[in-house]
Amino acid sequence: MDAAAIDTWKRIEFGRLPGRRFDEASVTDNLLSTLQNQVPGLLTYQSNQVQERDSGADWEWWIGDDQAGWVCLRIQAKRVYEDNTYRMLKHPGAGEDAFQYDTLIKGCDPDQARYAFMSFTTVGLRAPSRKERTGHHQPSGTPVPG
Repeated sequence: MDAAAIDTWKRIEFGRLPGRRFDEASVTDNLLSTLQNQVPGLLTYQSNQVQERDSGADWEWWIGDDQAGWVCLRIQAKRVYEDNTYRMLKHPGAGEDAFQYDTLIKGCDPDQARYAFMSFTTVGLRAPSRKERTGHHQPSGTPVPG
C-alpha cells in the first residue's frame, strides 16, 4: 500500500501542472485498480454517482470470508486541493442530510464509516535516497526527516 500511496501523491502533483487534470474520481479509480491488482482476494465495490449520492460512499471494501463472516467498510474519498484544503468535505448529503459524511455515517455502523484523505504536499519533502529510489519505501505515516 505504501507504493500505491506514493504513486497517488505523484499523480496528484502531476494533476496540478498547467493543462493537466487528475481529479478525485481519477485518484479513486487509479487507487482502487492498483490495490485490486496488488492485494489478491480484496473485494471492492465502487459506487456509481447515483449510488454515491445515496450511500455517501465512493467504495466499499469487504473483508473476511464465508466462515468467519464479513465486515463492510464504506469509504468516502476526499482529495486535497492546491490551497491545501479539502473543499469537498461540505459536499451536500442525500435527502435531509446536511453533508455527504452525514449520509455515509447514517447508512452504516459508525465504526465502519471511513474517510480516505488523498493528500499531496511539498512541505518537508526532500530528494529520495538511493535506498528509497530502489523501491524500499519508508512506511506510510512515518515522518520524513528534514
